[in-house]
Amino acid sequence: MQSIGWLKGFFESGFYEKYWGWKYTADETRQLAEDALKLLGAQSGHILDWCGGWGRVSIYFAQKGMKVTILDFMVEYLKRAEEIFDQNKLDVTLVPADCRVTPSWIQADYAACTFCSIGFYNDREQVDAFRSLYGALKYGGKFIVDCMNRDYMARLLKPVGEEKRRDGYSFRQNNDFDKTDGILHSSMEIRDAKGALEAEHEFHQRIYRPEELRALLVSSGFRVDEIYGDYSGNPVSDGIPQIVVVASKPGH
Repeated sequence: MQSIGWLKGFFESGFYEKYWGWKYTADETRQLAEDALKLLGAQSGHILDWCGGWGRVSIYFAQKGMKVTILDFMVEYLKRAEEIFDQNKLDVTLVPADCRVTPSWIQADYAACTFCSIGFYNDREQVDAFRSLYGALKYGGKFIVDCMNRDYMARLLKPVGEEKRRDGYSFRQNNDFDKTDGILHSSMEIRDAKGALEAEHEFHQRIYRPEELRALLVSSGFRVDEIYGDYSGNPVSDGIPQIVVVASKPGH
């Protein structure tokens, strides 16, 4: 899998925001945040937005009365998060760190990892990341994480996917899914309304089956409480593209 240098290069290029940023409205993101809190059973307390970027989800956690900490390795994203929270007159704690070494002093009641932010390391390193997150939660703390569903991808992923925006921009993804290793290799393109190539980037990510993600979390010390197919709590299946897992850190 990719090194931390590759990941930083991908995000620092700005391609991530250009390619995906337009696809989710504020209302959709707010609904995701509310659904995540509901699945966690969280009405108050401290939540860690793990790999949380500029806080596009956790701003809504804060508006619901949660105490928010954001961890991300992108300092520029955290600076933007600080500005967004300031503008909304809300408090936030910012932690510039690699998720594989999540600081244990955080001691949150809950943690959330949204928008498919796992699978960029090999399984050993992913377990390292989950273990460090485990240490950053209080006993009895709960964690919600989503990712793409490998069983769905193996059956229904198209070799080429393309979406067009209202302004005529097109977003094309050429996919090569390694069914043996479960790694998605993609070449992504952004073209303007006239068809001219504006930006392109390679992308690689490990895609998990529900039982694979369960095994990684259990190896990290977590107890897996529920596995869903979406944030509405529907059952997971090979006909649904997403996996949403709720796990917890057992009490003493």
